[in-house]
Amino acid sequence: MELLPALSGSFDDRPDAIRFVDQTADQAHDQVMSWEALRGAATAVADRIAGANMVAVHAAARLETVAAVLGGLLAGVPVVPVGLGVV
Repeated sequence: MELLPALSGSFDDRPDAIRFVDQTADQAHDQVMSWEALRGAATAVADRIAGANMVAVHAAARLETVAAVLGGLLAGVPVVPVGLGVV
């Protein structure tokens, strides 16, 4: 059983596979990403952190956070979510 089947290409790609709405700004701002784009971003993170003991990730509801956490999973590196007040 695959841990992350969407990242292995098991699902059909969709341009809006992942969506976040940032409502903290003056105007709502959608962030969308396809499975393929997420796979590419997570793989880039995994390549960069491979071999690290652990990584800290800013725990925000953003696509970058999703890519960073998935990159950690792909690299086999523990990910520690860090809140805004700690960074």
